[in-house]
Formats: sequence, C-alpha cells, structure tokens
Amino acid sequence: MRENMRLRCMKQDGAALYQNALNGFTAGGHIGTEHVNMVERQVSAIVLAAGLSTRMGAFKPLLRLGGKLLIQLVIEALERSGEVSSVVVVTGHQRELIEEAVSEMRVRTVFNAEYAKGEMLSSLQKGIGALPVEAHGFVLAFADQPAVEAETVGTLVRRFKETGAPLVIPEYLGKRGHPVVISTALVPAIRALPPEGTLRTVVHEHLARAEMVTVNDASVLEDLDTPEDFIRLEKRWSVGGNDSADGTTFKNTTMLAAGH
Repeated sequence: MRENMRLRCMKQDGAALYQNALNGFTAGGHIGTEHVNMVERQVSAIVLAAGLSTRMGAFKPLLRLGGKLLIQLVIEALERSGEVSSVVVVTGHQRELIEEAVSEMRVRTVFNAEYAKGEMLSSLQKGIGALPVEAHGFVLAFADQPAVEAETVGTLVRRFKETGAPLVIPEYLGKRGHPVVISTALVPAIRALPPEGTLRTVVHEHLARAEMVTVNDASVLEDLDTPEDFIRLEKRWSVGGNDSADGTTFKNTTMLAAGH
C-alpha cells in the first residue's frame, strides 16, 4: 500500500511539473524563467546605439578608443563573457555607419525610426522585438559603456541563469549600475509602457525580487555623456596598459566618428 501511495505521489508531482512548464510560456512566446530549472536559460543582449549624442558633440558609438570603436568594444565584451548567445544592436542616428562598423561581427541590427525623439524606451522596445524566441533573458547594454569588463557581464548572466530572477543588477561600492540582465518575463510589461514611460517604472515594480550582484568594476557606474567624460576614460585606458591604446585625442576621435 505504501508503495502504491508513493507511486501515485510521483505521478502527481510529475503532472504538476509538466503543468508548470506549460504555464511558464508567457503571452509574448517566451518561457517564464521561474519554470526553467532543467535546461540552461538562454541569454541574449540588446545594445542601444540609436541616440543623437547631443551633449558629447560627436556620435558616441563611433568614437575610437584604443584603436577600436566604442560600439565594437561593447559587443566584444559581451561575446568574451562566454554567456551571451546572441546580440541585437538597435540603430538610429547614423544608421549606415553603425551597420558598417559591426558588419563583420556576429550581431543583428534593427532600426528605430523614432530615434530622434530621444527616448530610450522606443529603442528598447524595438530591440525586444528582435530577440530570439528562445531567449529567457537579455543583457541591456549601452554603446557608451565600453569599459565594462567581460568578466562582469559573465558574472551577471551566470547569476541570472542560476536564479531566474526578473532582474540582475550590478553594484559597485553600494551603488546600482549597468548593464542589467532582464528576464523576458518582463517583456509584456515593457511593451505595455506608454511612449512617455520609462524602463524605471518596470524596474521599480520588480526591484524587491531583483538579484543585486557586487562587482569589482567601477565602469558599471560610468557612462560617457560629455567630451570630458571621454577624455578621462581615454587617459585611464592608456594608463591601464591596454595594448591597443593609441592615445588618440578627443578632437581626432570626433573627426573619425564624423567620417572626416
């Protein structure tokens, strides 16, 4: 009798697991990450490179640092992490130049026709639409964060794969930074945001369940908004002993980025 009861319990548990797996599919066609425990979670990346770079005075993704363009450095870090299965680059301003810059890299580009409005949300929503259906999460990366280390990206993605948390956020010296890993379970909420909305709304709604990961990488707190920001990074890059650093001045990188 005990054996029969044990077998019935096993069958019930198996049926429950199967039902949970079915329930794990969201309306957007993605698998709910909380139900994916028996297979490795697939993680893609979205790189936002559509903005006008108004404050910089030059198009940031095409600035040159250490012999490479910023957009190339960001993509290379994602690839070197060994944890990102695919990369989507969202273009806008100077679309053709971005597409040329990444033409030999394993990425998919998608154009945001509304880039001139200056809102990040439309670019994010466009990038989400280009994610592979098998993705359980994605790294939200920015073209003006070229110094984030591949190891940092790998640490964040591995935490997501281990936990399936809705958000995985890096912290340095107690401050939250970027890039962030976002579960595709949040995709419907992001798509539902109004044009004037921001990703911050969705992040705050799920912050209590987010995984905070302490990293030894100050670059998660940095982005490049002004020429002074870029010059500081350039000096640090060269002093850091990067083998490919060429000491290019901001004036020269501006000319290169503008195609002169």
